[in-house]
Amino acid sequence: MVLFPRQGGLYWYVTDLWESFVAMPVMVEYRKGLILPFQFMVKFAALDLEEYTEHEYTVSRFYLYRTQKQAQGMAKILNERLVA
Repeated sequence: MVLFPRQGGLYWYVTDLWESFVAMPVMVEYRKGLILPFQFMVKFAALDLEEYTEHEYTVSRFYLYRTQKQAQGMAKILNERLVA
């Protein structure tokens, strides 16, 4: 978990993708607002077979990680809980 993500910072986000948790790199675009102080708008790029698309999501800082290793470790734990 990243306590204070910086705007423009590159982090790793753990998300559910086709019934499996995965870690993907994201960039923090901006803070969502004062009403939801822990929500951040992030952008990630997905490479489809035919085109390159960018997606924007609002995420909590509790799902952002500084390193790929940390994010993949959390994804592995969540996938084990999903199976059990």
